[in-house]
Amino acid sequence: MLFRSFQRWAIADGDGKRPKPFKGEWALVKDRQMLVGSIGIEWVIDGVVKHHDCEWTKVISKGGLVRNVNWAQQYNELRIHTNTSYPGYLIHEAVAWNERRREWIFLPRRASTGIAYAPATDATLGANTMLLVSENFEHIESVRVGELEPLWGFTSVKVIPGTDDLMAIKVMETQHEMHSVLYVFDRKDRKSTRLNSSH
Repeated sequence: MLFRSFQRWAIADGDGKRPKPFKGEWALVKDRQMLVGSIGIEWVIDGVVKHHDCEWTKVISKGGLVRNVNWAQQYNELRIHTNTSYPGYLIHEAVAWNERRREWIFLPRRASTGIAYAPATDATLGANTMLLVSENFEHIESVRVGELEPLWGFTSVKVIPGTDDLMAIKVMETQHEMHSVLYVFDRKDRKSTRLNSSH
């Protein structure tokens, strides 16, 4: 049997009125809607802020309706908490929603407390912080996950069904190689386990 795929939605960047397509970095389901987000920082070129399109989130209903939601305030709360406000930054690729606890989980890929974004330095600013965030972003708790490895950052996180525990993937990417590690996070005991790596 031959299967064919078709593009169902053409999602524009930023507020939905940009000519550039939206580049989703994380996706989750909350309250029967899909949320798709980008990296969560201002777009900087040569030290100059060009736009804030990467701070918008797309909310997609079961019927396919796409709403463009400005998440600048949510991302900013995370940056204030982690001391990564501009010119520092916090890049997100791993975000999950725990329905049982009504709680967001963020595992940033990169974190800079003062160095402005630049491709040459970004690759060495890996993060090892988990942010447990209340639904309204009024309470944020930081948890260290493993040792800080500057070349490594989290790229995916999921809640293990039927539990409050988490699975996350941490990666290291260079021009010549890529490695990944799987973590399991025990929410009750606040322990993380590094299970295996791949090349």
